[in-house]
Amino acid sequence: MTPYGWILICANSLCMASSAFLLRFCIDRAGGFLFNFRSFFTLSMQPMFILGVVLYGLSIIGWFKIIATEKLNVAYPLLIALTFFLVTIGSIMIFKEPLGMLKVLGLILIIVGIVLITR
Repeated sequence: MTPYGWILICANSLCMASSAFLLRFCIDRAGGFLFNFRSFFTLSMQPMFILGVVLYGLSIIGWFKIIATEKLNVAYPLLIALTFFLVTIGSIMIFKEPLGMLKVLGLILIIVGIVLITR
């Protein structure tokens, strides 16, 4: 993994996690999401929802750059693991979701996995 690849993966992971937080916040604020036009229209009127969609779109473009420049069998697990880690920590901090021992163990295993993949 090149230093540039690490930067791309970290930036892309932050973009994806931020998008998830923004979209979740807006869906919570709207009272949930039903798979219909009215629900989507209500969400699309929220600037933070639009920002979440834009960030998600940017993460897709970033992913194209990552797979064009880095080894897929390293880049993909790193991106998913780092995003999983950030979303888990963020959801605990932002949305006050519970953190049990199994989640702590899982996060430790993810970190160990990231170290092993990069060797």
